[in-house]
Amino acid sequence: MLKGTLAPQAGDAPWTKPIKEPPCWYELTTSDLAGAQTFYGQLFDWTVIDAGMPGFEYRLANSGGDMVAGMMAAQAPAAAPPSWMIYFAVPKCDAAVKAIVKAGG
Repeated sequence: MLKGTLAPQAGDAPWTKPIKEPPCWYELTTSDLAGAQTFYGQLFDWTVIDAGMPGFEYRLANSGGDMVAGMMAAQAPAAAPPSWMIYFAVPKCDAAVKAIVKAGG
């Protein structure tokens, strides 16, 4: 699974304190779903399977028995470059939203 510490870097928005909750899900949108499946599967030793969603190309990545990420085909026109979205689980959503807004997010 992807793990790491989020810390402010030079030029980042000012943080008042570090993020306490780790990411809980990662999701990739790409114009090359097959290539991404192969690349990230090999890079992170993920097993990637089709999610079985009719009419929607979506893959689920598994690491050590845990679902860790999703991958989807970009919808045409795919003008935007491939991108990852990171999801965070928080114990109290309303409090997290207030803290984000207060921090300028």
